[in-house]
Amino acid sequence: MCSTKSRIVWGRSTVVGISCFLYVLPGVVAFLMGGTADDSDMKLWSAITLSLWLLQALLSFNSDYVFAGRSSVAHILDRGIAPTMALFITWRTIVVIATARLQWYHYLSILFGIPFIFQCLYNSRKCETGSQFRLWHSMWHLTSSVGCGFVTYLEFTYHWL
Repeated sequence: MCSTKSRIVWGRSTVVGISCFLYVLPGVVAFLMGGTADDSDMKLWSAITLSLWLLQALLSFNSDYVFAGRSSVAHILDRGIAPTMALFITWRTIVVIATARLQWYHYLSILFGIPFIFQCLYNSRKCETGSQFRLWHSMWHLTSSVGCGFVTYLEFTYHWL
């Protein structure tokens, strides 16, 4: 986690670089749902959420694209913030599940979505070729950002703070 060495041995990928910006999606959802609210607390929470996901996207882009295959402090920052954001969204997911009146299909989406998301991460770490890595790491970015965007949607729809 504290190494400046890149895990990407296949060089820079435009697809992976673009997919890093998918992490803005949960922040955009929060901003669209809470940024125009009359409630000042909801506006503040949407701004915080947007800021956190924007930071994640920028750090991911720097680590996975700008400094791909090269040593950089960007890798340390990304490896530090990414698990923190995973804990953040896990906390928000638990709160939403525990306190909101979700529809049955929301529970199923969360239940079946989480293993699929982490399977993409696992596959991206076990790749043996650059094309496999580009596919699975981009899928990791896509599935995790959509999953986080979904939880953010549920949070602002059914329960927020």
